[in-house]
Amino acid sequence: MEYTQDLEGLVESFDKEAENYEHDTNTLHHKVQEYVILKNLEAELDGNKALKILDSGGGIGRYSIILAKKGYEVVLSDISEKSLEIAKRKMREEKLDFPIVCGNAEKTNFEDREFDFVMMNGGVVCYSPDAEQCFREANRILRKKGILWFDFLNTLGWSIELANVEMQTTIAGKDEYLIKMDDWDYAAKLFSIKHIEKMLQRNGFKIKKEMGLMGIMHALPLDIRYCHEYKPETLKKYMDIEYELSTRPECVGNSWACIVCAEKEAL
Repeated sequence: MEYTQDLEGLVESFDKEAENYEHDTNTLHHKVQEYVILKNLEAELDGNKALKILDSGGGIGRYSIILAKKGYEVVLSDISEKSLEIAKRKMREEKLDFPIVCGNAEKTNFEDREFDFVMMNGGVVCYSPDAEQCFREANRILRKKGILWFDFLNTLGWSIELANVEMQTTIAGKDEYLIKMDDWDYAAKLFSIKHIEKMLQRNGFKIKKEMGLMGIMHALPLDIRYCHEYKPETLKKYMDIEYELSTRPECVGNSWACIVCAEKEAL
């Protein structure tokens, strides 16, 4: 089946998901994923509160709020106004105050060289119709030696998990593959690591570090992976294991999702 991506469909999908997003991502799988991303992210930020950070495609503001509470200067941007309404409410509840802007990661209204750090967590480049334009735009708004931080769904890692032989062998060798699971409203692109690396190089970035989200719990049944009730000690075990694996270079290639930290160079 042929799938497509477009900005109208993207907005509709995330507007529809906004109210339930907090509940739907309060699962064992999502908690582990967010922990690994955040722990690696904070290691890269290294407590530098002088940085101006853009949380591009930041949705309901989960990462923005965590960083703002720690004293970082953050701007939150997302294409879904309904997601941003929730982010504003959560920000007020936390007694925080930082800019929240409705915008598209492919083409923002920010000034040239406005930010030191641009992050796109949660597969932003996978949902964007033009992932490479996200990189070009990040380059434009980043200052010299600025950092681009994002994650993406890895073709090889996804192919390992699929039971369908034809899909598995097709996806494994692709640079890009547009996929839509039965419970998704909107399709997402999978990318190979080499393809991401080439796109970054074409758009003025050099890779500093690559990390992997192994997802060792992917062997478990879906009702366990995505359960909402779990023992704290079970969650901690998975968090600790997944974080340690994420820092191993040999684990990146097989990961179902990869995290990339890249530095802006002159084009």
